[in-house]
Amino acid sequence: MPKPNPLETWENLLRDAVTSDEDERENALFMIGLILERHNKPNPDAPDLYETHLSRELLRLMLPDVRLKAAAVYLAKLAETQPDNDASALYALHRAKPVFYIEPLLTLLAEHGKKLSAEAAFEAAQALITAAKQPPTNLRELLAAQNPSDLLDYWAENGDIELADKCDRALEKLVPYLPADDADKAQ
Repeated sequence: MPKPNPLETWENLLRDAVTSDEDERENALFMIGLILERHNKPNPDAPDLYETHLSRELLRLMLPDVRLKAAAVYLAKLAETQPDNDASALYALHRAKPVFYIEPLLTLLAEHGKKLSAEAAFEAAQALITAAKQPPTNLRELLAAQNPSDLLDYWAENGDIELADKCDRALEKLVPYLPADDADKAQ
């Protein structure tokens, strides 16, 4: 029996993210997040994290940018269509490079942000903070087209203290990239 290649194993993992078994789904999303993190900024504080949780095939996996972008779009779509997994999908999503996830994230937030769970809102705010720290070259233009400021305010007012703090921090980090009128309102 031939051994699975890394790309086949990746495709199987993406399919497992929508399986009916909750434990398999959560595990798949966690592993997708680990893979995206390895392609972005591996965690130096947990050197054995990847070897402990990823198979040999997934450790050898090197995804091209087009597949990393596709994974970010896929995870944003999962957060939209699978409300029970929205937080896990956004957790995995924001492990990718912001250049790959910011556009699908902003679209998700503009179209479905108020439907996300509080846990997913927290993950989305964290993803926005990360994007502001590692800004894609087109971040200003993307924020001008789909500004999440009102949604962050909504979450801050309707969430718990931890979510409110995270939303306030996200707004603070995004201010330099917002159009001047919106930046004045956010401060």
